[in-house]
Amino acid sequence: MTKRLLAALAMTLGLSAVARAQSEPSTLPASAPVRAQGEPAPPPATPALPTQTSPSRRAPGAAAEFGDAGQVVIAVDLPFQQEGTRFGLVRSSVSMGGGTSTIVVVRPSADWFITPHVSLGGLVGYARGDVAFGDAGVSSESSVTELMVGLRAGYDVHMTELISIWGRIELIYAHISGVGSGYDLPVIVNVPILFHPAPHFFLGAGPVFSRDLVANVGGNDIARTTNYGLQGIIGGYLGD
Repeated sequence: MTKRLLAALAMTLGLSAVARAQSEPSTLPASAPVRAQGEPAPPPATPALPTQTSPSRRAPGAAAEFGDAGQVVIAVDLPFQQEGTRFGLVRSSVSMGGGTSTIVVVRPSADWFITPHVSLGGLVGYARGDVAFGDAGVSSESSVTELMVGLRAGYDVHMTELISIWGRIELIYAHISGVGSGYDLPVIVNVPILFHPAPHFFLGAGPVFSRDLVANVGGNDIARTTNYGLQGIIGGYLGD
C-alpha cells in the first residue's frame, strides 16, 4: 500500500512537471539554419548608402547663358536706323558744283541685365554734318550738330539651346543745332530673334517700329514720322 502510494505520488509529480515545462515559453536562442556541407556562407549585409541628388544644372546651350544678371551687352543695329547705334565717318561729293558733305557719327550704347532676363540700357550720341555748295569763291557752307540721349528696357526669352528673343522698347531725345535747329522724341520697339552660335556672341534680326512722339524745327511742330520694317543686330556680352 505504501509503495503503491509512493509510486502514484511520484507519477503525479512527474506529470505535473511535464505540464509546466510544456506551458512555459522556451528561453533558448533560435539555432542558426543548418547549411549543407560545402555550401558557401552568405555574404554579410552591406548598409544602404544615402542617395545623392545631382545639383540642378543650367539648360545647355549658349542661348541659356544669355540674359544672366550682371551681364553687359554691346550691340550694333543693322541696317542703321536714324536713331540707331552707329560709328561712322562719311565724306561725299557731288559733281558739277553740287557740293560736298562730311558727316561724323558716334553713338555708343550698352545694356545691363539687372536681373535674369530683364535688361536696362541706353545710348549717347554725337553727330556733325558739314555741307558746302557751289564752286570755290562763291560757295556757301552750313553745319548741323546733333546731340542724343536714350533709355531702353528689354526682356529676353529663351526658346531653344541656340535661339532667344530679346524684345526692347526705347525712348530717345535728339537735339539739333545749326541750320534747321530743333528736337524730336521718338519711341522705338524692336523684337529681334537672336542666334547664339557661341557663348558671348550673337546675331539676329526682327521687326522694328518707331514713331516720333514730338518733332519740332525752328520752334514749330512738324509732321511726325512713323517707320516699321525689319532690322538686324550683332553683338556680344561681358560676364558669366
